[in-house]
Amino acid sequence: MAHKKVVSRVLGKQFMKDIKVNSLTFLRDVGHFRDRFDQDVMEADVMPWLFQETAKFVSEMGSYSSYPDTLVGNYMMEKADVHKNQV
Repeated sequence: MAHKKVVSRVLGKQFMKDIKVNSLTFLRDVGHFRDRFDQDVMEADVMPWLFQETAKFVSEMGSYSSYPDTLVGNYMMEKADVHKNQV
């Protein structure tokens, strides 16, 4: 009888040894413990600002990409006008 008690106590201790750490890790991984900085500052202030700045940058890149085409087109038109006036 004493042997069964010892064996059950050892098995119980081994089973319960990491349960607190594992349960806290699981709760953190599923998002139960949220970081207030992420929630209050990042999601409310930083992310909307970052999306706005990215949208501005992308729209500026679109206008900058057409700039070389405009320069080349203007150059070609000037040269065509010079050639037309000489001929």
